[in-house]
Amino acid sequence: MLRIASASFVAGSLAVFVLPLLAPGQASPESLEPGSVKIHARDQQEYAWIPAGSFAMGCVPSDLECDEDEKPRHTVTLSRGFWMGRTEVTVAAYERFAAAQGLPMPEAPDFNPGWQRKDQPVVRVNWDQSQAYCSWIGGRLPTEAEFEYAARGGRDGAIYPWGDTVSHRFANYEGIEAPDEWENTAPGGKFPPNGFALYDVSGNVWEWTADWYREWYYARSPETDPQGPEHGVDRVLRGGSWFNAPRVLRVSDRFKYVGPAKDNSLGFRCVCEALP
Repeated sequence: MLRIASASFVAGSLAVFVLPLLAPGQASPESLEPGSVKIHARDQQEYAWIPAGSFAMGCVPSDLECDEDEKPRHTVTLSRGFWMGRTEVTVAAYERFAAAQGLPMPEAPDFNPGWQRKDQPVVRVNWDQSQAYCSWIGGRLPTEAEFEYAARGGRDGAIYPWGDTVSHRFANYEGIEAPDEWENTAPGGKFPPNGFALYDVSGNVWEWTADWYREWYYARSPETDPQGPEHGVDRVLRGGSWFNAPRVLRVSDRFKYVGPAKDNSLGFRCVCEALP
């Protein structure tokens, strides 16, 4: 069985561990270790296994920068595990989708003219385009609860995926400071993964989720498998981006954006219940 090295942060230090790289049909989801990795046969991107579990969603007690829509902190149970893209969907993967579906590519940003850098995350995709891509691979956009649970990577009480302080060692965000050498988007995998082997769940690009946005939703959210409000105007974005100050890289931060909109700092990743 092939293996890949990955890492997580424990008490502020880097702990290296080994994750299995799975062949198709190699293991049932119930037997998988958190963060086990498999390559999707259709889009050729790596996906990590996120186990079922419960967590405290929203503003952590030590975070003094929370907005009201991040409260109240509440227990959420995700009853089923899922596969999640280790990185945001790349230009190369989106080109495969566009070619297969006979669709044009989105307009390329100035910092990636002609989509020359294929390992960069695709940007300037709206909610419908992102959901269409995920449907093409047999998946969907993550719910807001799935995104926060996966982004925490098992660190339930941390402000950021890696701990309680922010640094360019861990993410691509506003400005340049070694080792963050990218003024705009960075290729996936340039910063350490979280506890579930996911990259860039904070920083690099904002990411679409499946949910409609409501400021008051946390006060009424069901405890098990919340799907967000039934209707709305704006969709929830998560994760912050290369453009933003570190405040919005906090795991509990929520942002709203109208679904048809596109932006140079906005991309997505998918989840799947099963992989081919």
